[in-house]
Amino acid sequence: MNVIREGDYVMLYLAKDSSKYLIKVKKGNILHTHEGFIRHEDLIGMSYGETILSSIGTEFFRL
Repeated sequence: MNVIREGDYVMLYLAKDSSKYLIKVKKGNILHTHEGFIRHEDLIGMSYGETILSSIGTEFFRL
């Protein structure tokens, strides 16, 4: 199983408007989007290819 670690690059994809965000995961960082925010540390230990919810409940795919 390939899990996300600090220092990994992750593409977050928002299907409803095709927005894409490429981030380098670092503890303490936060991705701010028009559909809420996602804390980088919330990604650590998760698998690629699944979803994560933003602060306002919008679903992003982890690629």
